[in-house]
Amino acid sequence: MSRKILFIAYLFPPAGGKALPGVQRTIKFIRHLPSVKKYVLTLKPNLYPEFFSVDNAFQLPVNGEYTIRVGEFDVFKFLLKIRTFLFKGKKNRNETGDAGNLANPDEKKTNSPEGVIKGKPRAGVWARFKDFISDILTFPDYAHGWLFPAIVKGARLIRKNKIDVIFATGMPWTSLLVGAALKKMTGAKLIIDFRDPWATNPFTPEKGAIMKNIKVRCERMVVEAADCVTLNTPELTSEFRERYSHLPPEKFKTLYNGYDPEMLTIEDVVNTKAPSDKLILSHVGYLYGLRDPSAVLEALAEAGKKDPALMSHLVFQQIGYTNLDYDLKVRVDSLGLSENFVDLGALPYAEALQHMASSDLLVIIQPQTTTQIPSKIYEYIFYNKPIIAIGSKESALANFIKNFGFGDIFLESEVYELAQYLLLKGKEKEQTGQLISSYDNRELFDIKNISKKLMNIIDEVCR
Repeated sequence: MSRKILFIAYLFPPAGGKALPGVQRTIKFIRHLPSVKKYVLTLKPNLYPEFFSVDNAFQLPVNGEYTIRVGEFDVFKFLLKIRTFLFKGKKNRNETGDAGNLANPDEKKTNSPEGVIKGKPRAGVWARFKDFISDILTFPDYAHGWLFPAIVKGARLIRKNKIDVIFATGMPWTSLLVGAALKKMTGAKLIIDFRDPWATNPFTPEKGAIMKNIKVRCERMVVEAADCVTLNTPELTSEFRERYSHLPPEKFKTLYNGYDPEMLTIEDVVNTKAPSDKLILSHVGYLYGLRDPSAVLEALAEAGKKDPALMSHLVFQQIGYTNLDYDLKVRVDSLGLSENFVDLGALPYAEALQHMASSDLLVIIQPQTTTQIPSKIYEYIFYNKPIIAIGSKESALANFIKNFGFGDIFLESEVYELAQYLLLKGKEKEQTGQLISSYDNRELFDIKNISKKLMNIIDEVCR
């Protein structure tokens, strides 16, 4: 029996750059889900935030899907425009003398929307109140303005086309709220897909106890509304089963990410080899916050002290955006690595793949997280490259590497051990000319196999 499924996917082509990991999960499932009629509810391309590029040239439709794009209604931006209009008018009146002078000489006019402040400027409580209002109006994330238009359009779409299942993937968490609302309004079955934890995500800053409580309650609401909750690591599945122990444990299912051979076997990529006179390490992805490359850089410097000849042909490439708490170039120079580090910045996807395929070693930086596995590891294993991971040895990433034999993991503090590993790989490259790993369990994470599991979940939910 052919099912009809609606993907709630704020991130969809032409969104690219930082949005790419979220985009790819939806694309892969659309491409490989058998015997289902697919609809995608997403955002109009010109409305993506500035920090997302819109250069994703992926050809649509992916697999005969219908793409419905809606706009946004951003209450926060709307109120800012009203404020700007009102205070601009007030400023003009004051300048022309229509409003007269301030009655109290101790009162000071400011450029802030609060207008007049008596005595000294208000700080502290008033500033925190403004921040709280801003946080409320922009909750839960950058996609908040899409919430109501998506709900309205999605409800009409489901009723008109008699859609069976809603698949809402997050982050952004706004997509999950859209899915929960549409489930309540239409009665369609709902699968909530967590690519990352929401309430316990270590990469999102807390904004106070009240906002944290709202976030926790919203996560609970979407989980309880769902017919099934899919999570992309077993550790995250276990966390949710424990947090929502009042719900049946079988409601929570692990649905790994995976690689799509059709997206990765681009001509002139898979057969690309690293230059024989170089040992090339590459990190592909965003460096920010906890994703700090310091351990790798220090290990490179340590390896250089042990074997100065190695440094003449060792290269560490950063491919992707960088937004760290320090100046990365200054850190590199201070370690004597200015000739060994190359920041390539964000690249088109095909070009990033080419650098990935032409590397000797591929790097993952994922410290201080217990339930998350970065999606790039699936691309790494497809190319059969040795993988160096920086992270906790009691984590989803460590378990994944250990259980399936996908590389080696080091603590941030294990700089000496990582340096020794690099020296060994340098010698191996010198002797063999090429570093290759054979990952026997690679086929388990072919997206075709992951999509079959999703199809079974859809059938089970519909029954």
